[in-house]
Amino acid sequence: MLLNSESLKQELPTAIQAYASVVYDLRVKLAAAKQKEEEKAVAPSTISPPLSLCISTFLQTFKAPFAGNFIFPEFSKLCVLALIIPLSSVDCERGFSLMNIIKTDLRANMNNETLCALMRIALGTAEKDFPFELSAERWFDSPRTVSAGEIAWLDDLLDDD
Repeated sequence: MLLNSESLKQELPTAIQAYASVVYDLRVKLAAAKQKEEEKAVAPSTISPPLSLCISTFLQTFKAPFAGNFIFPEFSKLCVLALIIPLSSVDCERGFSLMNIIKTDLRANMNNETLCALMRIALGTAEKDFPFELSAERWFDSPRTVSAGEIAWLDDLLDDD
């Protein structure tokens, strides 16, 4: 995805005006929603919509309906790049920190699959639709088996009393 700098220079002033109008419309909508929620007047200028919401709304608004092309092709490429590139490494640092908490020296032999599962649980991103009730029912309904060695050990313990 290469940017054509000459085309970008030509469409930039108009694209920035269009982007500003999208941001203003978002501010008005968010202010109206907040006003309903708090039951008091909220000025749109005090609302700051997230950058990702502004960019994605801009891209949806200025896409040609039938051709599938963007009205501002070069500025749209720039917007897509802004959505893709992370602004900071906080999420990566958080992940490594969590990994170091979970995988200590005592758990050095833990495989990656287990580590990933424990990290998902710790982050709260485990399966949302996991059928916990069904799993518990199956576990309780499954027969419990005890090996002969365990019974012999238990018998020896009981006989000593």
